[in-house]
This record gives sequence, structure tokens and C-alpha cells, in this order.
Amino acid sequence: MPGPIGDSSYYTAPFNGSWDRVWKVNKAEIEEWLMNPRKVSPPQSVLDWPAHGDVSFGQAANLAPFVDVDGDGQYDPINDFDYPVIKGDQAVYFIFNDDARIFSFAPEEKLGIEIHGMAYGFDCPEDTALNHALFMEYTLFNRSSEDYHDFHIGSWTDFDLGNAQDDYVGSDPLRNLVFGYNGDNYDQDGGGITAYRNNLPAQGIRLLKGLSLANDATDNMPSVSFGGNYNGFGMGDGIVDNEQQGMHCFWGLGFNAGTPGDPGPDFLQNAQHHYNLMHGNWMNGVPMTYGGSGYDPSNPQAIECRFMYPDSSDTVHMGTAGVAAPFWDEESAEILPGDRRGVFSLGPINLDAGASNSFEIVYVFAQKMNDRKGAVLKMKDYSDHLQELFNAGTTSCGDFNVDLTYLATGIQNTDGSTF
Repeated sequence: MPGPIGDSSYYTAPFNGSWDRVWKVNKAEIEEWLMNPRKVSPPQSVLDWPAHGDVSFGQAANLAPFVDVDGDGQYDPINDFDYPVIKGDQAVYFIFNDDARIFSFAPEEKLGIEIHGMAYGFDCPEDTALNHALFMEYTLFNRSSEDYHDFHIGSWTDFDLGNAQDDYVGSDPLRNLVFGYNGDNYDQDGGGITAYRNNLPAQGIRLLKGLSLANDATDNMPSVSFGGNYNGFGMGDGIVDNEQQGMHCFWGLGFNAGTPGDPGPDFLQNAQHHYNLMHGNWMNGVPMTYGGSGYDPSNPQAIECRFMYPDSSDTVHMGTAGVAAPFWDEESAEILPGDRRGVFSLGPINLDAGASNSFEIVYVFAQKMNDRKGAVLKMKDYSDHLQELFNAGTTSCGDFNVDLTYLATGIQNTDGSTF
């Protein structure tokens, strides 16, 4: 349900009242205001920013992050020129939780997790990859009194590229990348939509920043074991306790594709099914295996895997715990194109009571005329470029983190003194 966790008596079903919204903020609006704040009023988006919860309702005192210009801990854009912490040229902020909703598949399984999200992008026509990218930052807060161990989180995507009935999915474990692409070299119109036709698309989702590992005074090393993080961040770099996990697994599903092991549209009926999926297992607990449809429980020689359809990208065999495996994509497995969904997961981590953790992804888009696999390669190149920009923290069109404090702290008071 939208909004922060609080006293359940203040939840208003089904949409939780004023929290059923997003907060959109433009960098240019903040900048224009802070350039001349004595004559320009704060933008409404700045005034509306959900910086604080109502503690009398059991909500956390601090919610959406803000630049606290005078350091008093209170969000006051009118008197103190405080402003939202955002990224990129435009950001959209939202808050939701699992405490205010009764889950039909598991009514007893509320965890008390509050999630803050920020979607953001850049207006940068000179950089095609960046101009068409959507960045997503998620922060998880454990507002419960329970310490959670072996905690996983999964991200579900229904790709639907133009005509949704002719798609494939794939993964690139070392890039922390999963993607959808056209299953043939023409994307037909259908279902009331105008499809991509010959200009074939590829849509990727790349993990740019993983969940932080617990501090253990160790520079953790990369590993291809199933519990390892060869695709992690900060592994073996000589710096202690900066490590982040890479993607844990990717599970691709094709409805009505005639695929053995496809559980069909009525899958994921309870919490255990979801947990199995985020572990890299099918919903019945059978591990994913390499090749074919990824489901081969009767074959004792089947190789257990964590990433479906990696083609030949997994050069260190991270997804098979170091076991060499041949090329594998949907086409080589003789699976017909169709409607595709996919889930990548992160974890396991510990998320103690009162703790938080965050990760960041980017949606990457590319097209190529008459060449569906060429579109995938182009999208992968774009994703590499975006990872480089993210790591550097800056682009040709501005920095990722919007820092206008120099404007806010340079404001002159009416007596001529500097704020």
C-alpha cells in the first residue's frame, strides 16, 4: 500500500489517502528558486516534499531525504531554503509498504518493510543512451522489531516489447544485466498497438549498485560459488567494507510458450513460492538447471544454475558455480517466442530491525533495424556506458547527485548578511 508504515488505525483502504501519489521535482525549478529566493517562491513540488512523517500516527520522523541547509533537522524551505535531495534533471519520489495491505496469498506474512523509491532521468539529447535511460533507486527500511536473515528482494518485469507475443528474454550475469528482445526479425502490430516492426527493440535492466554487505572488517573477494559475488561491487579492491552484492539470480518465464516446466498463469500462490523463486528455484523448490527450459528435475546430470538464458556471456561460469556450460538462449533451446516475464533477485542479506539498505538499477533501451540480436549487443554497450557514468557520478549533462547548497548558503538576508 502507498505511504509509510504507521499505526494501522490510520491506514485508509484501499489506497491510503494522501499517500497514494508520487512527488515529481525538477532540478531546474529548484535552481531557479535558489538563484533568486527573495523574489521567487519555492516551487510547489519543494513545498510538498514528504520530508517528515507524523510521529503521532506512528510514522518515522524522517522520510524523504532533504538538504538541511542550517542543520536543524527540520525541513523548512520557506525560512531555511531547505530543498529535496534528488538525482538527475527530474526525479519522481514514492513510498510504499507491506504492512498496510492484507496479501491474498499470505495474509500472515507482513514483514514491516517500508520502501522508498526514486525514479530519475536526464535531459541529454547529445547522449542517446543516457537520454533514453530511466534510473531507479530503492531504499528498504525494516520498520519492524524483527531481525531478518537470508533476506531477498526480487524485481518483476513484464517486458511486452511492442507485440508482446513474440519476445525472448536473456541475461548477462557478469554485467548484472537481464533483458527482453524480439524473438524474430519483425515485430508485428497487434492488440491495438503499433509495434516496432523492422526497428527492433531490446530492453535491459542493469544493476548499478547492489545491496551493501554487512561490515566484517574484511575486503571480501569475488567468487563463482553460488554464495559468491563474482559480479559484486568492491570485491577484492583493497578497500574494507565497501562491498555490495551483484544480482543473485534471474528467472525467465514464458506463458503459453509450450515450455516444459512452465507453471502457467496461476503460479506464485503463496509466500514460499516467492521465496523459492528469489532463491533461483522453481516455485515447487526444484532448482533451475542449465539448458532447455531450465526445468529438468528427472535428469541427475543436469547442472544447477542461477541465471537463465545467458547465451555465451558468462565467461567465468558464475551462474553454474564454476561448471563449464555451453551456449544457451531461448532460440538454441528451440523455445517459441511469446509473452515473457522475468524476475531478478538480490540477496541474501541480513536486515536487522531499524536497519536500511539500498540498490540502484537502470532501464536501458536500444534499437537496430532488421537485427534483433544486434539490438541486444547495442543495448549491452549502452549499459556499459551508463555504468561508467554512474561510477563517475557525472555526465556531459550534469552530475547524478544534485547539489545546489552553494546557492542556498550564498543567499543574502535583508540586512545584507549572508545566510
